[in-house]
Amino acid sequence: MDEGLYNKAKMLQWAKMEELKSVVIVLGGFHTQMTFTKVIGKYLDSSGISDIWAESEVFGETTAENILKGKLWNRVMRAHKLSYEALWRVLWPLLVLWAKDNGKDDKLVDLSMQLASKFDQSSEMDTAAYSNLIDEVGQVTDIVREFDATRQDDSTYCYWRQYMHLVCILLRFTRAIREGTWELYLSSFAEMLPWFAAFDHTNYTRWGVIFLTDMKLLPRTAPEVCQGFQSGDFVTKETKHAFNQIADDQALEHVNKSGKVAGGLVGITRTESARDRWCLTYNERAKLSEDTKAMFDVGAETKGASHKDLGKARMQRDEEDVLKLVSLFRRYDVFRETGNLVVVTTGDVASEEIKHDLLKAEEIGKTIVKEFVQARIIKKEIKFHDSLKQKKLKTFETLYSVPVSLDKSKTVAVKADRDLLRRVVVALESGRDVDVDTLLQKEFSPVPLSIATLDGCLRHSSGKSDLGNILQQNVHQTQPPVSQYETCTIIDGMAAVQSLGNSPGSKTFGQWSDSFTAYVSSHFSDNCTRVDVVFDRYVQNSIKGGAREKRKDGKSKGIRRDVESREQRIANWDRFIVVEENKASLAHFLLTEMTQRYEAHPRRELVVSGGFNEILKVWSSNTSREDLQELSSDHEEADTRIVLHAN
Repeated sequence: MDEGLYNKAKMLQWAKMEELKSVVIVLGGFHTQMTFTKVIGKYLDSSGISDIWAESEVFGETTAENILKGKLWNRVMRAHKLSYEALWRVLWPLLVLWAKDNGKDDKLVDLSMQLASKFDQSSEMDTAAYSNLIDEVGQVTDIVREFDATRQDDSTYCYWRQYMHLVCILLRFTRAIREGTWELYLSSFAEMLPWFAAFDHTNYTRWGVIFLTDMKLLPRTAPEVCQGFQSGDFVTKETKHAFNQIADDQALEHVNKSGKVAGGLVGITRTESARDRWCLTYNERAKLSEDTKAMFDVGAETKGASHKDLGKARMQRDEEDVLKLVSLFRRYDVFRETGNLVVVTTGDVASEEIKHDLLKAEEIGKTIVKEFVQARIIKKEIKFHDSLKQKKLKTFETLYSVPVSLDKSKTVAVKADRDLLRRVVVALESGRDVDVDTLLQKEFSPVPLSIATLDGCLRHSSGKSDLGNILQQNVHQTQPPVSQYETCTIIDGMAAVQSLGNSPGSKTFGQWSDSFTAYVSSHFSDNCTRVDVVFDRYVQNSIKGGAREKRKDGKSKGIRRDVESREQRIANWDRFIVVEENKASLAHFLLTEMTQRYEAHPRRELVVSGGFNEILKVWSSNTSREDLQELSSDHEEADTRIVLHAN
């Protein structure tokens, strides 16, 4: 039964222990699977996996989002199985290369050859050969652990390996149900429990502990039932084929299906008489339905039928989809070497809190379970049914959650004025000599509100754009004058970036870079033979950096992101461009792209500076120019370095 019924049944059993002590209550495996896929979905939320599923066209965008929510059960399982296989195909060459460098590649090569021969469709594997192969795979897992240990500082690698671990738990639990293996069922459930606790599935945390405890004691409390479970009687087998058993609660859902389709309970619950007739006759009608199907062999087993996943068309489609996912996982470098935890499709950098919560989620969950058992079951310091505090672990989704802050400045100002005026009125009524006419000429605040806020902080100065508007009031010329002589155009790079925004509608930074280069090149003409692009530099803890921070007040929270490749997705442009580190990364990327892709022309010289990681670097498409060093400058503002280019 599902968790909602399980906890009610256990409380009833505890209340009537003498009468119900021989009853064994089992937590439903199907609903446990569904809940665990929601845990995986929460772990993956906004990690880029849904973008990869949609971009590969394996699933649609809406389906990909629903998969992360644990909906569409068959597609959920297929998505995680395909992703798991694709990730292994990307990881395996890296593992083999490392093993070769460390003299451990013999076992990997031998295993690959054995797998290729043993799983050949033309041959059959006996039990002994299968056991030997399992032993060989077990030796390889030791190599995988050593390789993982060498990559512990690569946060993005650890994140995706942990996802693969979660899928392993899900597949082991599914295998336990399909084969009716009781020990594997319990061990897999025990592995799930810390994850339920870490991601705030408090009911499964609370009652999962009770379920595991009851099942561990089963050999002593109900040995016959335990023997039956070990024989596979804890699951339901609807057909005679192998690897097709299902959990009891899922089998019950199959029975309930006939009551939820056309002609069932749906649509008649508002009419009491119709509902009562349906409830009284449901069992008989269901039996008649099954007997009728059996009479006409409807839904009967086909001799020699195999599992649907083993059909040729399905296997071919799965292989094609896996190859699509492999291509994208490799393009986005999912196992990259970096200390930062990043969204693979956009390069968004997670904060240290998010990185800690995601990479330490299992340890956090184990701590929660241990404390629960100690405090509520062993020592009984806390009542069993008292609410469990949610951890609310931060995930990638936290990056995109904008906190709503209420602007209380006006409310504070009104309260301050009201309080001061009240004191003035009290002073007048008490007979004190107060010159009201003079008093009302002043502000009712501790500081002048024209230059400071109520908390005593100086107001931010207005933007330079206000001064620009004043200077342009009497200017009617919209275009710069046309020169008869050869001239040049100097572009403030970041000002151009801000003015362009993401108006081209580019999806990747490579596309955006091409649009920016086209914009710069559009300034060349018969008379304009040189274009200079000058970017700001972004120095931490500088005066200008402080001014930029003040300028950002009130704007949306930015997302830290390193621009590393042309295929990297832009995602939310507005939240990208407000972060200074992102601007510096984008400037370096744009200038690098222009230096590598700009096609030199004898009468079209491009000069760029300021945005490179090398502070003094200046580049020109005219390789014969010798005076580039005169343009080198470590000034932070592009405004001042433009003077050098103009000279």
